[in-house]
Amino acid sequence: GAGGICVVMSAMAAHAGDADVQIHACGALGNLAIDDNTAAIAAAGGIDVVLTAMTTYLGYQSVQVAGWRALDNFTISDNKMANAVTDDIHGICVMLSAMTAHMEHAVVQEHGCAAL
Repeated sequence: GAGGICVVMSAMAAHAGDADVQIHACGALGNLAIDDNTAAIAAAGGIDVVLTAMTTYLGYQSVQVAGWRALDNFTISDNKMANAVTDDIHGICVMLSAMTAHMEHAVVQEHGCAAL
C-alpha cells in the first residue's frame, strides 16, 4: 500500500545513480499499481519518478522496459492515470525519446505505441 510506495520512491531517490535499483523500483511500483494503488502512486509523484528514471537511463533498454511496464500498470485500469501520463508534454517527450533511442527493441516500441 501507501507505505510501500513511499519506501520504493525513497529508494529511487536515494539510489538515482543505480540503474538496477531503478529497474526493480519501477517493477515494484508497477506491481503496487495492480493492487488498486494508482491514486496513491499518482499523489506521491510516482509518474514523475518513473519518467525521471527513464530519462536518466535513456540508453538502458532494461530501464525503459521496466518504466513502460510500470506506466502500463498505472494506466491499464485507471483512465485518470492514463490521461496524467499522456496529457503531460514531459511524459510524451520521454516516451518518444525512449522509442527513438531503442528503435530496434520491439518491447520498447510496443509499449510506446500502446501508451501513445
